[in-house]
Amino acid sequence: MIFLVTWFIVVNMTISIYSDRVPELTLSDRILIAMRHANVRSGEVAEYCGVHVTSVSNWLRGREPNRGTLRLIAQRCDVNLDWLSTGVKTAPSPDGEGASVSRLPESNRRPNHYE
Repeated sequence: MIFLVTWFIVVNMTISIYSDRVPELTLSDRILIAMRHANVRSGEVAEYCGVHVTSVSNWLRGREPNRGTLRLIAQRCDVNLDWLSTGVKTAPSPDGEGASVSRLPESNRRPNHYE
């Protein structure tokens, strides 16, 4: 019984110490997440991008694809290009500049007479 109580306290203290830590995703991590999201394998991404499968393996190990290839990966995996390249999803603002996605979705917009 004492062992269980001690284990519970240690585990809870460990969890609380590290609970606000969030690992930063690298480009390689995001490419892998995108591929899993789309349920595609390296060979399919390579074929779509017009590269050898070893290039995809290199991207998953840390090498960065060029911007055009990154766009193709985003298209093939059906993910947001901004998220894939930076880790932050952005949405276009009315003036054409990127804006945070904290904006209200179209269904939650204020009526025109409030603007």
